[in-house]
Amino acid sequence: MIHISEEQVREALPMARAVDLVEESFRRLHDGRAVNHPRRRVMLDNGTWLHYMAAGDNEDGYLATKVYATRPRVGARFAVLLLDAETTELLATIDANALGQIRTGAASGVATRHMARDNARRLGMIGCGFQAETQLEAVSAVRDLETALVYSRLPERWEGFAKKMSERLGLAVRAVDSVEEEVFQSEIVTTITTARKPLFPADVVPQGCHINAAGSNHAKRAEIGADTVARSAVIAADSIE
Repeated sequence: MIHISEEQVREALPMARAVDLVEESFRRLHDGRAVNHPRRRVMLDNGTWLHYMAAGDNEDGYLATKVYATRPRVGARFAVLLLDAETTELLATIDANALGQIRTGAASGVATRHMARDNARRLGMIGCGFQAETQLEAVSAVRDLETALVYSRLPERWEGFAKKMSERLGLAVRAVDSVEEEVFQSEIVTTITTARKPLFPADVVPQGCHINAAGSNHAKRAEIGADTVARSAVIAADSIE
């Protein structure tokens, strides 16, 4: 058995490759070559949550499970166990902080590649936390962006995020102070927040805009409203279940 560190994950998974691999994984899920179980959770009285999910790949012969614990004001720890589907041997333990960050961004990259207009050049990012970096990186990997507007409910994060990502991607990343104006100016919008209520009304979304609603992962969160969903010509989920 081997252990794969966060640094090794980053070296092995540049974003362009991650987008291609996630797309292939979706294709395998579609035609039955792979199986996936949605996230399940266990909550303790002290507010700590255990989250776990599992998948199997019939084509390459692997099984894996991702497990992580979260607690408010403490943080989170992530790990993946990779097993051989033939021998049931545990092949690797993988530090999965960066892995989850890259994979989450890559899923939005796949969606943008196939659903956003080919000539889309302006991205609106809502949220600038840990997951936002790879969201921006993934969209820029599949579209030739001219600018990215960034909004957060925590203004102290805007400028640092914009500067960091501008330097990393060679892209004009600019912080804005109005989410509605940001969405109105964008051809692609990515939401990556923990919002419990919709972040913007449907009527500010321009015709033809593509939205990656990436932050909500349980029923108590709602980054976009039912009115925005109702306006959408095409709705796609990575897992209907």
